[in-house]
Amino acid sequence: MGLKMRQSFFCQLLDSLRFSSGFGWDPEKKKFTPTYEVWDDFMKIFGMIQRRWEKETEEKEFGDKANNVWDGIKEILDLTDDMRNEAMTLVHSLGMKFGFVHISIEERKGWII
Repeated sequence: MGLKMRQSFFCQLLDSLRFSSGFGWDPEKKKFTPTYEVWDDFMKIFGMIQRRWEKETEEKEFGDKANNVWDGIKEILDLTDDMRNEAMTLVHSLGMKFGFVHISIEERKGWII
């Protein structure tokens, strides 16, 4: 989730805190004053959202690494440039990006040669 989407989310969250039942406002302390039950529910939801953001970040980082077929092909030392290019074309045409980068280097070599 991008920064603008997160900012938008937090603005909506603040509005819901300000205007939803269960949350009050203490003008002297300048703080929201939820009941313990409301606060617990809020923290559960916020925790789920935070875990989702973390998971999306991890998946993106993993995807960036995992989908780099060219790096996976370059790890096979005995290939000529033509063999590398043919392997790259074949992997993409068969839609095997994910599977290809998750097999061992020896298995990749056996598949290509």
